[in-house]
Amino acid sequence: MRGNVLVTAVRAGGCLALVLVSLQLAGRMDLAPYAAMGCFTSLYARDETYARRVRLLALVGVGLTVAVAAGASASALGVGVWAPILVVAAVASGARYLSDVVALGAPAGLMFVFAAGVAGYAPQTWPEVGVRAGVTAAAAGLCWAAAVVGALAHPRAPERLALARALHAVADHLEDPSGRGVDRAEEAVRAAWRVLHARERGEGTCGSEVLAARAQGAIRGGGSVVERARRAAELRELARRVRRRRVRRRRVVDPLVEEGERVRLSAYADRVRAGARPVGDRPWGRAWGAWVVRVAVASLAAGGVAWLWGSDHG
Repeated sequence: MRGNVLVTAVRAGGCLALVLVSLQLAGRMDLAPYAAMGCFTSLYARDETYARRVRLLALVGVGLTVAVAAGASASALGVGVWAPILVVAAVASGARYLSDVVALGAPAGLMFVFAAGVAGYAPQTWPEVGVRAGVTAAAAGLCWAAAVVGALAHPRAPERLALARALHAVADHLEDPSGRGVDRAEEAVRAAWRVLHARERGEGTCGSEVLAARAQGAIRGGGSVVERARRAAELRELARRVRRRRVRRRRVVDPLVEEGERVRLSAYADRVRAGARPVGDRPWGRAWGAWVVRVAVASLAAGGVAWLWGSDHG
């Protein structure tokens, strides 16, 4: 698999397996769903730099713990189904708002709503609320540690992987005569720029930005089928070089271009960086909008319809 898709999947599965084995040894497999909620932390920030990943995953872990605690508390109140419905709607709107503010990325607020719903529509008692939230927090902490420990060995891995994925996506587009892959290629290049711009420019980023500029220029490039295939092969070889072990040790990417082309692409990379919006949190006031209200109303409506149909969950 390209990028770090397989690594992320293995990391998430390994963390969940470790938590489940621990619960089995402790004789508390009834807490497995809440441990799984905490392990949702592994699903986020896959393509972020380590510095931003540390902050985002900590926020996700806290958010999932709060969602479980809120849902379990609503159930423990024992006042009927409307308490969990209201809590899930509040979590849904709050998660949408938070996702917009911090540019959380997929799966955005979905897992927070799922966590609140699992805890809210299951029978709960007050003594167990803290236990369930604690298990969620512990699982989230484990996933956080597993996701950021790689910075000790390969601090630039997220940038390299995002760039390699962009080079492969552009190569796929060049080899497809139908042109259907242009949107995916452009999105992959935008993602690479975003990750590269999250770090201050230095020796390790200049070559990467030149490669990103080369990939972006190749998207709209014309030429015959043979010429496009040749450029695609060059981009795939560059992607392989970006990912290979020797580059990891040097932490510098060689764009392998002539000096004249390097100057031209560097100038373009300078313009892109100068015009890029800073990567990170958005101002709090700008995130509020009609979508947040719509999510809350839709959640309340869905919960109400489920209740009217006699369902015991929303």
